[in-house]
This record gives sequence, C-alpha cells and structure tokens, in this order.
Amino acid sequence: MQLQKIEQALPLREGDVFLNRLVHAVAHTRGLALDLIKEAVISAAKTDRKLQNYHFANRYREKTLADDNHNPFLVHDWTHCDRNKLLEVTVAARRDARTLK
Repeated sequence: MQLQKIEQALPLREGDVFLNRLVHAVAHTRGLALDLIKEAVISAAKTDRKLQNYHFANRYREKTLADDNHNPFLVHDWTHCDRNKLLEVTVAARRDARTLK
C-alpha cells in the first residue's frame, strides 16, 4: 500500500503512527487524505527535499488555519485534535466555489 511507504519514509517520533495521524486529520475521508498527501509531496518536491512530517503539518495549517497546538501532525496527543476541522474547511470552500458560479 502506498500510504505504508509514505509512513516508512517519514521521520517519526518514537510511538507515533503517521498513518493514524493522517486518518485522524482527515476524519477518515480518503479523498482529503489523498489531497493532503499530494500537496505534501508537491511541497517536498519543490524544495528538493525528502518528504517529511512538517510538509503535512504545513499543508494542514494552511488549509485549516489551525494553530500548532491543534495540528495532529505536530502535537503529541493528536487524538484530541478536532478531526472534522479539515473536512469542514473543505466542504465550506466547495460550497463557496459553487455559489460563485
């Protein structure tokens, strides 16, 4: 599975499970997970750097405007982060895009 390869490529703190953080951050929504992965990979490629946890943290921060204390890619107790934040922001953006048409 590609997500497992990404998980293995990331430098994680001991006890962290990147895939679980990702699934939590996107509220179990596969489409959002793929979008976040794609954006993190593009960000890493633009800087010619290895894909890192901070690429995901930065994309999450930009999309949700969540501070670092509420970013599941940065906090130790990531299970208490609002798992619907990214979903809410994405749904609102899509709704706004439809209204502008």
